[in-house]
Amino acid sequence: MTNDEFYAINQQLRELRKQSFESPFGIVPQSIAFLENAIKKAVSIDDKSTLYSLMEGECTRSGNQNINLHFLWQRLQDLSNDPLSFIGLATVLAYDPNTQQEALTLVDNAVRIAKERDILVKYCFTSQARIAIQIRDYVLFNNALAGLIEDAANYRQEDNRLEFDFLDNIDITMADESLLSKYRELQSALKSS
Repeated sequence: MTNDEFYAINQQLRELRKQSFESPFGIVPQSIAFLENAIKKAVSIDDKSTLYSLMEGECTRSGNQNINLHFLWQRLQDLSNDPLSFIGLATVLAYDPNTQQEALTLVDNAVRIAKERDILVKYCFTSQARIAIQIRDYVLFNNALAGLIEDAANYRQEDNRLEFDFLDNIDITMADESLLSKYRELQSALKSS
């Protein structure tokens, strides 16, 4: 998908949001049907990934949690080697106590795939840390922090830089002090560079 094609799709979505249709999940914007059709027709994995990202935005805008979960699961089935498929679904499932265990499994898979493919490693470890905080699993949080520290020196064009805002939400008594100290040293080093 070229930049012009992406821009054209975004323009169409703005107009299609004004129309709605009856889906198995209730009344939703026509933009969702448009993207569903585009996903079915997409041949390239990159195009499918881009279209699913747009779909997530449209589903979120609609406020319909059921359709959002439907397409997150569908993305995972279609793009099962893409860490973002696992992260998107895990992030949503982490908010419901009934699906938090599943969220942990999904985020573990995201990290594993990211490391195997050497893509989005920092993004996946950061997402794992955020989900661990949400669920209050500090063993997982400490493991994610250790992974971020270990990967800190690695650069990948598509990956995030180290993020630190999630540290504001931790229970300081539960986090590993030595890992936290090392991670804050990385933060200080980045600020001074």
